[in-house]
Amino acid sequence: MPSSIAIRKPHIGLSDPAEFQRPLTFYAGIVRQHLAMIAVLSIVLTALVVLGCALAPPINVGSALIAIDRQAAPETIGADRLLTTGDDQFMATQQNLLQADTILRPVALRYNLLERENQFRRYSFWRYSLEKERAIRNAPIALKRLKIERNPNTYLLTITYKDKDPQIASDVANAIADSYLRNIFETRIKEGGRLTSSMEQQLLDLKQKMESKHQALMTYQRELGTADPEQKTSVLVAKLQSLNTESSAAEADRIIKQAVFREARDGSLAAVQVSGQSSDLTKDVEKLQIAKANLALVAATYGDRHPEYIKAAAQLDEARAALNESRLNVSTRIGVDYRQTLIRERMLSAAVAETKQQVDDLTSQSFDYLQLKHEADAAERVYEDLFAKIKQLGINSELQNNVIRLADSARPAAKPIFPNWPLIVALSMAFFSVSFAVYFVSAELTDVTAKEAGAVEQALGIPVVCALPRVKDVHLRLALGPEGMHFAGSPWSSLQDGFFDEGVRHLRGYLMLSSLAKLPKSVLVTSALPGEGKSTLALSLAMVHAEQGKRTLLIDADLRQPTIERLVRLDPDAGVAAALAEKSHWRTAVRVVSAHPNLFVLGSGQPLPLALARIGPGMRGILDHATKEFDLVVVDSPPLLGCAETLELAAATDVTLLAVRSGQTPMKALAATVETLRRINVPIAGIVLNKSAIAGNVAYKAYCRYYTAVGSA
Repeated sequence: MPSSIAIRKPHIGLSDPAEFQRPLTFYAGIVRQHLAMIAVLSIVLTALVVLGCALAPPINVGSALIAIDRQAAPETIGADRLLTTGDDQFMATQQNLLQADTILRPVALRYNLLERENQFRRYSFWRYSLEKERAIRNAPIALKRLKIERNPNTYLLTITYKDKDPQIASDVANAIADSYLRNIFETRIKEGGRLTSSMEQQLLDLKQKMESKHQALMTYQRELGTADPEQKTSVLVAKLQSLNTESSAAEADRIIKQAVFREARDGSLAAVQVSGQSSDLTKDVEKLQIAKANLALVAATYGDRHPEYIKAAAQLDEARAALNESRLNVSTRIGVDYRQTLIRERMLSAAVAETKQQVDDLTSQSFDYLQLKHEADAAERVYEDLFAKIKQLGINSELQNNVIRLADSARPAAKPIFPNWPLIVALSMAFFSVSFAVYFVSAELTDVTAKEAGAVEQALGIPVVCALPRVKDVHLRLALGPEGMHFAGSPWSSLQDGFFDEGVRHLRGYLMLSSLAKLPKSVLVTSALPGEGKSTLALSLAMVHAEQGKRTLLIDADLRQPTIERLVRLDPDAGVAAALAEKSHWRTAVRVVSAHPNLFVLGSGQPLPLALARIGPGMRGILDHATKEFDLVVVDSPPLLGCAETLELAAATDVTLLAVRSGQTPMKALAATVETLRRINVPIAGIVLNKSAIAGNVAYKAYCRYYTAVGSA
């Protein structure tokens, strides 16, 4: 085995290429790569949309405009108000009212709108039963083509109806507006009449109640004897306050005089002297003091036998008698004054109690009077207010026509709103183009197959030798003739075929020039899964090598599904299977291609049961002899995953080439194949990407420019 071929170990962990962060140019490149497909698909689907729209009936719109004059709308009264104070609530109410059954049913019956909207059909070919139709007719009317909109920040409502007939569309919109206005007008008239009748009856009841209250009030005034009980109550209250003041003063005076009376009654001279009646008593006391002083002076001067002394003693007795008499008189006057004060206090207390009772009685009567007067005044106010409301209701009924009005009636449209061809084509093209672009980009990002050479090399650590394009005329190109490999088909196919051949030549040069010490004498071409182009690659590599004048042997070792003989159009004969079963020698089964004397083919031959069991040691023996007789032996083998003999074939050859179908081989399957070969120390020369989308490949672009220039020279 050549030791000069460098084999890098695969990475331990595989990274999904979709997880790499790429620049915007990468996504632009994906879109540019599929631009033709995106354009074709978008044009086709847009044409289908246009065709569908052309087959569909046109749609015409009729619009009527209703104006609501909220500034001039008078406020109505009653339990149910026709207009609310909130603008938004009112406009929302009118929008819902326009879609009510009472508004739509007359219009739907008049123009047979349920039939026109196909509401009696579940599908175009299936009509509902008669019972179902009857239920739909009796149910609340709902028009699918009707739309009620409120213009923002306005008091305008737009009634829009769609129909294929422009006249019907405008007539239905106008009819709905008329039905709405008529319903509003009739409702208000009925409501106004009901409220008027109710108010008139209430007015009569209030009038009778008001008259009875006034009569009761007059009767009560006569019973009280005054027209204003409140004034009389005020006088009595003032009198009561005055009597309370006098009674309090009399009580205080009585307490003072009672204290003096008790002191005088007990005989205390000092208590008698402090009373208001002691003016004479004071004089008598002074006289008594003078008489005592005179007696003492006479006694000291003349003695108690002298006539002056007797005269002074007589004067002292007279003074004492006068003092006692005065003291008795003062005590009598104090008693009389105390009794008068007590009587006055009792009389004032009785007057206060009597006046208080009068005030209480009058207050109670005044409360009843005020309540009766309040009821009479309230009845009068309600009567006057109700009378004014009745007059206002009459004015409201005359002004109701100016609150909601038809601002603009619908007219037949000059052209339908559908189909709008420029808009349909533009939107369809834009939608489908963006959708397919997103699809291809997302498919590229979520693709976990071996597709890009750089991603494969980074994930596995094995070089991608070349990327070969998809070729449509493989069988024709591989039919061996005197001209060898040639271009066929369209110029585009010729360019692709040419790049395919150049890629195979590049692969042959890579194998031959990868080592200066020893060239590989045998190459195994295998793949991870079936259908990845390994047989075509093996045949193409053998043909390119034979064209260089080198003796080349191509062995078809795929005993399960042999392909080489079919590709070179040779009849099945003895081959590898017979040689492995030791029924013939392998040299006798080798056939030379007449057009290419240096190309020899050893087919698989007829299948034999023992061939697969002996393929390991048998192929080693064949390869040992074949590598001595031929410059290069190319072996086509079965897919490695699922076929055990491929490992023995890989161990018997010098190097192994892995054929990978770009965009279809899962990275996990390819990684498992590489890991399996690495464990048995099989040298992997590289990976070949078959059926690769090379339109964006730099090498392919350079080749196309060069090839076109050479062809035109």
